[in-house]
Amino acid sequence: MVHRSVNLPENLRMTKDKGVRDVEPECWTFIADLGHRLRKIRESKGWTLEDCEEKGYPSWRHLRAVEAGEKNVSLTTVLRLANVYGVKPFELLKGIKLKKF
Repeated sequence: MVHRSVNLPENLRMTKDKGVRDVEPECWTFIADLGHRLRKIRESKGWTLEDCEEKGYPSWRHLRAVEAGEKNVSLTTVLRLANVYGVKPFELLKGIKLKKF
């Protein structure tokens, strides 16, 4: 889990010995773009964060952080959201570009 205050490039690369996976700075742009897309999909359905929780997403607070680009998104999260939104998982990721390393 990455804390909201982590925003400097030197702080984005965390060590595995502390139990946190490496997250390249370039990935945060992808994560933020995905969060923006998720928010647009939710809002286009006229749903609140709480509505998503009622429809099966585990936590509206977690979803808020994902939409804000503050949380790294796992494959499980993508699959859960695709199920809640009634779309195929690739539709959530389609067109989002990852900058080259």
